[in-house]
Amino acid sequence: AVPVTDLGDTGGRGQLRWAITHVCDGGTILVVRRGIITLQIGQLVIPSGKTLSIRAIPPTGDAPGVTIETPRTDEGDGTGRVLFVSEGADLSLQRIALAYGDATDEGLDPEDQAGGGVYVDHASLTLVFGVVSGNVGSFGGGIYNDHGSVVVTSGVVDGNDARIEGGGIYNLGGSMTLTDVRVERNNVVSWEYEGAGSGIANAGTLTLNGFTSVAENSDVVFGTGITNGGTVVMNDDSSVTGNVASFGGGIDNGGSLILNDRSAIAGNWANQGGGGVYNGGTVVLNDHSSITGNGAGFCGGGVGSYRDFGMGTVTVNPPATISRNTPDDIGWC
Repeated sequence: AVPVTDLGDTGGRGQLRWAITHVCDGGTILVVRRGIITLQIGQLVIPSGKTLSIRAIPPTGDAPGVTIETPRTDEGDGTGRVLFVSEGADLSLQRIALAYGDATDEGLDPEDQAGGGVYVDHASLTLVFGVVSGNVGSFGGGIYNDHGSVVVTSGVVDGNDARIEGGGIYNLGGSMTLTDVRVERNNVVSWEYEGAGSGIANAGTLTLNGFTSVAENSDVVFGTGITNGGTVVMNDDSSVTGNVASFGGGIDNGGSLILNDRSAIAGNWANQGGGGVYNGGTVVLNDHSSITGNGAGFCGGGVGSYRDFGMGTVTVNPPATISRNTPDDIGWC
């Protein structure tokens, strides 16, 4: 392994930026000091086609060993993206936090301002025992996956902001698997756009495993927990809880939503319709999964949609249930 012994960022030997450039393809970088790396000369870039692993020596428990962040303004805002994973690269991060990145720049197109924490460009990223927090982007404030593959295990994605969609995560045409991950307290902050998916915006394939929770993300118009135009599969004890929106407090579903095992959409609220799910696509509940205890101001406490947009389909395979939602379990508005 190539050791990182210096937490500075001037490009010098022994620093992370130098190690990324000089490590052999398929090699490992080991950050042997705990603390914070504040980027001074721009985002870190993983070169195209390169495979590497970056690991930090862990502190007690499952917390990250090192945080990589951008310099902050006097107001506490970040200055630039933290990490860019180039096309064809395969990056594994273990016990690394990506924090206080800000990819927004009025001089760029919105797509170029995505992924304040990390932008995965037709590449692969695996994050284990990691944190993505306090980042800002146009799409995907924390993580933006552009037709790549992202796997996050035993991690936290919280307190990130998007200007348009996907406060925590935006998955564009790629695959994303979250296992034992908390996606919480993310935001979409926009005066120009209606806003959707404070937690996650999905336009690819999203799989939630283990005890993954999408919870308590900030209010938007559509789908505060998840806005889905692709496929979402919820397995094990994964959950979408405690989110509030105008339509689809838990999930705004225009694609395919499948609940398996003991997964649950519970305790969400919509000021208008679709407290649990605002549905124009396909919803299937299997096994002991449930949509329960959600509420809406007008209709479809569990699953709802306006007639003009179409209800889509809802299939409940017992013992799965849609129950105890207010004012109704499934309703037209």
